[in-house]
Amino acid sequence: HRAACLEPADQTTGTTFQGELRALRETRDAATLFYLEHLPKGHHILSYEAYIDRTGHCLDGSAALQCLYAPQETAHSRGGRIDVGND
Repeated sequence: HRAACLEPADQTTGTTFQGELRALRETRDAATLFYLEHLPKGHHILSYEAYIDRTGHCLDGSAALQCLYAPQETAHSRGGRIDVGND
């Protein structure tokens, strides 16, 4: 999920390449979803650019990972806090 104070820079759905990963990126109102056909073993980071559209204190959502064919296999991250000032 995305914090309420952030707006994605690219709001179109399409294929993205990040390192050795190829993913379909789908932008929704409150989240950006990545669909991967294959996730190799190791450490990977999926990222996208976002703009700050308002100041204040916002809570960002957690990231979730789930296997399509074995939905019992899941992982979640903790959410965090974003503090945006007028500076």
